[in-house]
Amino acid sequence: MIIINGLSEVLRIICRANNKWGMFISINYITDKGPEDVFLAAPYLTHNDIQIVSDSVGYILFDNEKEARKIFDLTAGDDLNNNNYSRKNVSIYALLCDPFGMLITENT
Repeated sequence: MIIINGLSEVLRIICRANNKWGMFISINYITDKGPEDVFLAAPYLTHNDIQIVSDSVGYILFDNEKEARKIFDLTAGDDLNNNNYSRKNVSIYALLCDPFGMLITENT
């Protein structure tokens, strides 16, 4: 039996198993306008990613560190917002992980 303690541990397992950089995102809808702002706060998401928007959580895998850090930097969190999203309708928590399963940084 394996007990997985939380969503960050799932990220670590996914990254190690795929030997990829990865990011966990969690969407916090602050107002009822939040759902329409998700695509501004996380401009890499598209309407094809509607399941992540609906579930409010998701995992993204990357081919390299440069790509992972670029997408991480585009994610509008509580304390770190490099994409100029200025509304306060939604906040997206992001957690970055390397291919070895080491948690690197978070945006809040």
